[in-house]
Amino acid sequence: MIKNNTGHNSRFPNKPYGESDFTSVQSLFHTLDDLLSQTELEVANAIATKFVNSKLIPRDLNGKSFKFDRNKTIQEITSNDMEDDNFDVRKFVSVLQPDIRVDRYDKIIADTYGRILTNMGLSPLTVGLPGFESVSASAASQREREKATIRTRAKKLKLWRPALEKLFECVLKYDDYIHNKAEGEYEIAIDFPQYAVPTLDERIATIGQAVQLNIMSIEKAIDELYPELTEEERKKIILDIKLEQGVPLTQENIEDTPTEG
Repeated sequence: MIKNNTGHNSRFPNKPYGESDFTSVQSLFHTLDDLLSQTELEVANAIATKFVNSKLIPRDLNGKSFKFDRNKTIQEITSNDMEDDNFDVRKFVSVLQPDIRVDRYDKIIADTYGRILTNMGLSPLTVGLPGFESVSASAASQREREKATIRTRAKKLKLWRPALEKLFECVLKYDDYIHNKAEGEYEIAIDFPQYAVPTLDERIATIGQAVQLNIMSIEKAIDELYPELTEEERKKIILDIKLEQGVPLTQENIEDTPTEG
């Protein structure tokens, strides 16, 4: 059973479906698109312009100027001009480049991203956008926001999975139909990546602390950290750790100890 986000759909009032997740942020998406376009335009318009004194432009015998080479890095200036006490190279060659105000747009873009995610019930911190929490914000408040994000994500996935499974099943059956094949029976499994997967260093720190506090055994810690090990490799690592730390061996450890023939 699908539970609607709202009891009314503003775009399709006669339909039994609630509002889309993106209803409250569609205008913000347009704003974000305009901001990104304006940022690109800002960079494109900030092309440097070179101004060159006419004395530096080469001319033929008739005094007609040649096409000036913009890529030329060495310009010839007469010694009389350079020896003049009032000589200023900026009077001969100067470059003008407008200010690139991208940093002004960056803040507005980041704020718009934050408003979009907040309106959708997600924390900006969840998707890696920093700066939305004050420096003095307590760890407890951040954890509460993360909990809300996890709950919101779980609710959305619970609705998305059956809808996507049905959609992909219909797509595959339609593909059979248009290719004149017998309609197949498909079992669709929709999976999403795990939320906030901890790094290996974080897992080692957490599990290592649990072992030190005697709330997790060495055997369980190895299983959690290295599930890909073979049984022989697992037993050897456990034995080595216990021998190095002086931990009493169990009967199983003793039986697994290799002996010299």
